[in-house]
Amino acid sequence: MSNILKTNNPSNYLIIFIIGIIVWLPGFFAIPEIEIISKHYSLLFKSLNINSLDIYVNKAIAFAIVYILSVYLIHINQKLAIINGSYQLPGVLLITLSGLSFSCQQITPGLISTLLIVLATKRIIDTYQKSNVLANCFDAGFFVALASLIHTQAITYTIFLMLAILIIRPFKIREYLTIFIGIATPILLFIAVLFLFDKEQLFFNNFNRFFPIKYYPEKFNFINIISYIPIVLLGYFSLLFMASESSLKKNVTRKQLSVISIFFILSSISLIIPINSFINEFFTLLIPISLILSFFMVNNKSRFMRKFISYLLIINVIASQIIQMFNYLNIEF
Repeated sequence: MSNILKTNNPSNYLIIFIIGIIVWLPGFFAIPEIEIISKHYSLLFKSLNINSLDIYVNKAIAFAIVYILSVYLIHINQKLAIINGSYQLPGVLLITLSGLSFSCQQITPGLISTLLIVLATKRIIDTYQKSNVLANCFDAGFFVALASLIHTQAITYTIFLMLAILIIRPFKIREYLTIFIGIATPILLFIAVLFLFDKEQLFFNNFNRFFPIKYYPEKFNFINIISYIPIVLLGYFSLLFMASESSLKKNVTRKQLSVISIFFILSSISLIIPINSFINEFFTLLIPISLILSFFMVNNKSRFMRKFISYLLIINVIASQIIQMFNYLNIEF
C-alpha cells in the first residue's frame, strides 16, 4: 500500500474514496443526534438552511466536501512538494482521520470554512514565487474573510496569514495592506447587500449571539477526548521531530513546513479552547496534522516508528468508532 501511495496513479483517488466509505459507513448506522447550534450560526450560514436537510443527505454532502479536501491536499502536496516521496499520504491520512468522530460527520460552518482556509493557505504559500504576489495576498485575505462570514471564529486565522507571510517573504507593507483589503472586501460587500435590502442591522446583531459567551464542556467528554487528544499529541511529537530534522536542504520546504506548523498550533489551540465547539474546529485541525504526520512517517529513518505510528492511527480510529457505536446504540460494555 505504501508503494502505491508514492505514485501519482489516478487509481489512488479511488483507493482514497474507498477508505473514506469504510471509515464513514459506521457513522451512517450509528447516527448521533445532530448538534443543534443554530443560535450560534453566522447569518450567512443560517441562510443556507442546512438543518432542513435529511440527515443522510447532510452526511453524504459532508463526506463529499471532506473527499474534495483530501484530493485538494494531495494536489497541493504534489505542486509544492512539501512531503517528498509520498504525495498521496496527506490525503489518505485526512480521509482516514475524518472517521474519528461521528458527530463531526455533518455539514457545519467549520467544515465549509476549513475548505476556504485551505485555499487561503495555498495562496499565501504561493507568495514565495515572485509572480502574482499581491494577487495571492488579496485572495488569501478574501478567503479568510469569506470563511469568517460562514464561521465567525475563522477570523482568528488572520493572525495565521500575518505570521505565514512573514515567514515566506521579506516584510513589505503593501503586501500586508493587500491582505487587509482582501479581508475587508467580502465583509463590506456583504454589508452593502444587506443595506440594499434595508437589513444592515442584521450584520451587527449577528455578533450578539456570542453574548453571553457559550462554553462547550462536552468537547472534553470521553468520546471527544479519544478522538482528538492522541492525534494532537502525535502532532506535537512530529513537530519536535521536524524541528530536529537537518536533512531539509531546500529553503522553500523549510518555510512551507514552518507555515504548516503555525497552522497546526493555532488550530489545536482553537480546538481546545472551551468557547469553540468541537464539531466546528475538528476538521480545520486535520488539515495541518495530516501534513505533519505525513512528514514524520516519510522522513523518519526508523521503520519501527513508521509502522508504529501507522498502526497507532488505525487503532485510534477503530477504537474511537467502536466506543461511539456502543454509546449511540446504548449498548453497555
